[in-house]
Amino acid sequence: MLYGSHVATGHIDIGKTLEDLGIDDTPPVVTTEEKQATILDLLRARSGGYHDAA
Repeated sequence: MLYGSHVATGHIDIGKTLEDLGIDDTPPVVTTEEKQATILDLLRARSGGYHDAA
């Protein structure tokens, strides 16, 4: 709900991947496979990225 208006206006492209956006992490880095997750995957909690809690 918070993203809908921003997606509709084109401010957020939910089809972009972490790789497209240049998002990484400090060690352990995000793997090549994890970088293929889209914003939509993240919003749906289906990104496939699993990092231990700090």
